[in-house]
Amino acid sequence: MLYEVAFGVYDWTQYKAVRVLTRLAREGLQTDQIVEDIISHVDDFRYEAQMPTFYFLSGLTGNKKVASLLQRHFLENLEYDPIDAFDIFENLYRCSPDVAMRHADFLKAIARGEGLEGRSPLLDGAIGTTDENMESKSTTGPTMNLSKSITNYERPYFIIG
Repeated sequence: MLYEVAFGVYDWTQYKAVRVLTRLAREGLQTDQIVEDIISHVDDFRYEAQMPTFYFLSGLTGNKKVASLLQRHFLENLEYDPIDAFDIFENLYRCSPDVAMRHADFLKAIARGEGLEGRSPLLDGAIGTTDENMESKSTTGPTMNLSKSITNYERPYFIIG
């Protein structure tokens, strides 16, 4: 049942099923099989399921297959969407800091605003939202994550030289 939801026709529960599978894999239950299955299907996922899947997979710290998948998607996204590339970079760093830091030049470029010209803060998730009572909610979009990472780059894991 879990596999049917995770790898079947997309609906809003797909990424939740993948989350459960990655939690099982982190606990050591059929880790290799689960990783292989997710990797073999993730390219067919819709964006709405693919991006959370990358985050869930990144919790499998040190997994070379996951790092390879994340690095591939990071490099693919560099071509057309630096904000998505940055989100995937965060996941890659979480999974495999050594592999991620091979791309430190990307952090330098994006910190300088390269590739961000003409982008819409609304589309990049930097615009706050309101709840049903019209009260402001905090913004946690990719641009805010980027800003937080850049302002904290002096931490040892983000020294980019």
